[in-house]
Amino acid sequence: MAEIQKNFGKYIKTGLGIVSIAVAVTAIVNAWDIYKHYVFKPKVKIIDVDYKNGRAIIEVNGVQHKLLYGSPFYVGDYWSVQMKTKENDKINRIELLKQGNVKQYLTT
Repeated sequence: MAEIQKNFGKYIKTGLGIVSIAVAVTAIVNAWDIYKHYVFKPKVKIIDVDYKNGRAIIEVNGVQHKLLYGSPFYVGDYWSVQMKTKENDKINRIELLKQGNVKQYLTT
């Protein structure tokens, strides 16, 4: 009987250790997801813009990329950059979007 209780206590300790590790990993993953979704915002800088031809060179988090009219450039999990027209069908702005919604106008 004492041996069964000793083994049972050992299994309980092992089980609690596994559960505590699983809870810690879940907390870290959730914290990372909350950071990506609510806190993170990419650093986007306009290097050169040619509105007439619908082309631009942008810098995203220190790396340069080409941006073309009509093609959104996906920056991260929820973020993208695109060129848009405002009036008279002329391209005149570059927008930073989060899940398809405009969060910032980079140029007007």
